[in-house]
Amino acid sequence: MDQGNEAYAEEYKALQEILTHYPAIHITSTEKDPPETYVIEYKVDGYGYGPDGSVQVANRHKVEINLPFGYPHFPPIVKPITRICHPDVDENAVRIATYWQETPSLPDLVVYIGHMIRGAEYSEEGAFNQNAAEWYSKHADNLPLGNIDYVKDPNAVARVSEPGEGLNLKLVAGICIVVAMVVGGGLVLRDYQLTKKAADKLTEAESLVENLKFEQAKEIGETAIDSLGGVLVMRSTRDERLTQLQDFLDSPRIQQGLQGKVDYEGVFVTIAEADALQQIGKLNTLATEFVEKGNLLDAIRYFGDAERLAEEYGLKKALAEVKRSSAKARNDFYLELANNSYEFEEWEKAGELYGKVVSILKNEADSLPENDATALEKIEILRVLSLANFHESEATRLERDKEYARAAEHYRAIASIVQRSEYPEDSVLMSLKNDALKEVDRVEDQEIIAAGQEYLLKNFKELFKKHYPGVHGPALQSPRAKFMGRSGNNFVFVMSCIELIQRSSNEFRLYYQYDPATRKWSIYRERK
Repeated sequence: MDQGNEAYAEEYKALQEILTHYPAIHITSTEKDPPETYVIEYKVDGYGYGPDGSVQVANRHKVEINLPFGYPHFPPIVKPITRICHPDVDENAVRIATYWQETPSLPDLVVYIGHMIRGAEYSEEGAFNQNAAEWYSKHADNLPLGNIDYVKDPNAVARVSEPGEGLNLKLVAGICIVVAMVVGGGLVLRDYQLTKKAADKLTEAESLVENLKFEQAKEIGETAIDSLGGVLVMRSTRDERLTQLQDFLDSPRIQQGLQGKVDYEGVFVTIAEADALQQIGKLNTLATEFVEKGNLLDAIRYFGDAERLAEEYGLKKALAEVKRSSAKARNDFYLELANNSYEFEEWEKAGELYGKVVSILKNEADSLPENDATALEKIEILRVLSLANFHESEATRLERDKEYARAAEHYRAIASIVQRSEYPEDSVLMSLKNDALKEVDRVEDQEIIAAGQEYLLKNFKELFKKHYPGVHGPALQSPRAKFMGRSGNNFVFVMSCIELIQRSSNEFRLYYQYDPATRKWSIYRERK
């Protein structure tokens, strides 16, 4: 046996030992050998919920305890099976981390949970279940509910009776002695044995139900009822026992169990569906834990496994819950990354991540809380702004390198992104689009100006010789070309150079204009 299994085995042995002293707490089922998963039942008074969601006192509660990898350094995972009303208990977990840090012992934890259920232990601040916390605050005078009996010597007590169940053995013994003197001890003793046996049979039948053996439980219950027909003197005890047995046989748990269904969190489903629901819950919990650790790939895989299992068994409610958990977890994950990227001006990455959030909000709106679904417009605008910032920074860089055509493409991309967005009529986005189109015009003008200056400087000798036939071409030097402005659609430049002959110099100047529509140059003459 490896060290981990040995630790599990020792905990199991210690738990069995301590529970012999607490007859109101028992292990109903385990998984693996030695156990890593326990189902514990508490027959103690504690607050629970009725079918209509109202808070009621219940005397049977169940929890599931899983010992995780790394136990006992990592605390057990405790999940309620029955609906427990307690500030430290929600639908999926029982908060025990603080207690475990101080007392890392499974037997002590099991007993401690019993005290939690009866209201002797609970947090007054930072509650898991706020509604339960408010209930406890209003009913603090009633807490704790009942007790958990501790039996110092388990061997001295054959069985601890529940309220309304079994007999006070000392009282019965006294009655037997008195009645025996009056009507004959043999008859009373026989009745006592029959009623006692019927009570034991009821306990046996209840145990069979816990192990899902409903047919055997029904048979034992009916046999116990038949046996009570022989009770002649202790009729009140017989009637009480008959009522208990008949209530047991008529209970929804037995009736549904005979049809192959079991109670799973207040709803009767087939055993296969209950197993599937339990597995779905585990997968959902694992996926959520991976999200919290930033491991989204594994989280998505576990969410996917849970969805497929729910679809396979037609568990619509469970499927909706998994989709809701999955959509919200992925939405929150991508949104946090996107906000971080935006803050650090990683514009392209931020835009891509906001796009993932938008996709989730659009395609999985039915699985998200209303406040998340209504955030679509805000996230879409952030997506567009992120991408616009990226393209603007690229355009600025390219314009600095005089790559005007490529810079213009980035400004056009901004206008296109706005136009194709979900909210092109938004005032912020419309302004962004208009500014981008203005920048396109400006950068395209810059491209024409730069190309015009380059053309004039490259061909200045030919142009001056054409318009000044007397100049000596080889003597022309120091050309300059400057953009003067627009005349209609034409771009007007002034070009100058110096003719240097021997020791004399002459300056020549031409005003040239370029028409981008015809792509032709001509002398510019100022209009009067």
